[in-house]
Amino acid sequence: MFKTKINHFNVVKNFIKGSKTFGESSNIRQLIERKITPAIFNKIKDGHKEVVVCVSNFTLNIIEYKTLNECRYADFLDWIWISCNYVPFMSLVIKNKFEYADGGFGCIIAIEEAIRRGATHVDAIMLNTEVQQLNRMRSRNAFDLVLSTLDFFGRSNYGRHY
Repeated sequence: MFKTKINHFNVVKNFIKGSKTFGESSNIRQLIERKITPAIFNKIKDGHKEVVVCVSNFTLNIIEYKTLNECRYADFLDWIWISCNYVPFMSLVIKNKFEYADGGFGCIIAIEEAIRRGATHVDAIMLNTEVQQLNRMRSRNAFDLVLSTLDFFGRSNYGRHY
């Protein structure tokens, strides 16, 4: 069980700036760049392994898969970052004139896509189970309710593709 905390000052600041989300995640993008250097990127690329990132294209209402071999370094870091963004609490990223966010909105785990691409081993990190073992705590505020609603919608879309 986790609790959410909202920095209300930052939320108000984002709305004044005209942001579509309650928060932003540029620090995560910076962390990804510090951890995945150009040398690491090239080593993975030269290793002839396919690395795929799943993102949700909100503009076209579809799931997209971005592969390391199709991308330049900065673009691949962007796709990794975009796949981390749980809107409306984190950044909604505009890239190539489209709005993108976490691929989990349309495809919780892209195992079917991985198998279709020939994967024999799949590593997946599940933050939540399909069946809730404990009852949720009652929502304390509007943001808790929005998070609970998004989590509920996400659970009802397992395996659903567009």
